[in-house]
Amino acid sequence: MNTRDYCLVSMFISLAVVFRVAKNVVTSMQFVNIPMIFTFLAAILISPSAGFLVGALSFLISDMMIMPGVWTPIDAMFAGLAGFIVGKTFKWAKIDVAKNKWESFTVMFLVLFIVYDFMTSFAFYIMFTGDPYTSATLAILGLFVPVFGGGCIGIGPLTEFTTVTLTMAVYTLVQDLVKKES
Repeated sequence: MNTRDYCLVSMFISLAVVFRVAKNVVTSMQFVNIPMIFTFLAAILISPSAGFLVGALSFLISDMMIMPGVWTPIDAMFAGLAGFIVGKTFKWAKIDVAKNKWESFTVMFLVLFIVYDFMTSFAFYIMFTGDPYTSATLAILGLFVPVFGGGCIGIGPLTEFTTVTLTMAVYTLVQDLVKKES
């Protein structure tokens, strides 16, 4: 990565932290994973390692401001891993978001669902249960069980859907800006 890439990475981390902290000041409801938007943007626009840095550091820093806990290193690690995998996949398969919208959406959705959402829940539950089968079951159920008094079913997939949809929308805007600056 060159100096320009490091500047973009630091900007993406800063935006992810500011928007996540601001969202948590307003509400604790989770319908979009703001840091993952910037993680995927960095992974696709810059490099897989940039995606890892934005994912890991944005969760680490924002958790320190919101409320750190045992989940902080877990979230940071899997967010970074998700960014790295998306970056590698887009690079390896030569996926162009503008031309391959469905492929782009599918890759980001599956990585967010499996690598980040499921695995963070699994890792969290395994610390308490010690049983991989129970932890996997709880992690899967947690993505679909009603939350907020039973009013919202399937919050996991809904959050992934809105996050990836926003990522693709922001990508369209940011890609033009990044290309103009190149």
